[in-house]
Amino acid sequence: MLWALVDGGGAGEAVPAKRKNAARTPASRPRRLKKNAIPSCNAIGIAIQPPGGVKCAALACSAYYAAYEYVHWCMHLPRGRHVERSGIFFRLNGHHLLHHRYMHKNFNVVLPLADLLLGTFLLRSKIHFKQAEGPTVPNVQPRSSRAPVESNA
Repeated sequence: MLWALVDGGGAGEAVPAKRKNAARTPASRPRRLKKNAIPSCNAIGIAIQPPGGVKCAALACSAYYAAYEYVHWCMHLPRGRHVERSGIFFRLNGHHLLHHRYMHKNFNVVLPLADLLLGTFLLRSKIHFKQAEGPTVPNVQPRSSRAPVESNA
């Protein structure tokens, strides 16, 4: 006779294994964790498994790109939207304004962390220049009055 350990019997006791064609009753089935029983564990499993990791990375890239496109559009076509009234947008708009003045600086519109890490972050202009003005545009001119003035030749 075949013997097997079946979860559902007494504390790990050996019970006779049933034949393949024998019907199982709910009490004789081994207990298994349902697929979606623990959502947080499922999310962690999806995030670290290669196919799930690719899905998470694709989702994160898509979300970042959508945020970038929307914020960039709001910067170039201001209309007084809700997002344009936030302090974060005000700061990012100055960051982006400097990117248009210094094309080799301030590449990241939504999250300037990469600019900080790669040394391309610029907080203020080095010289005075004619700057756009408005309620959503911060002053990014140099703080000192002795900074050189850009000539329009």
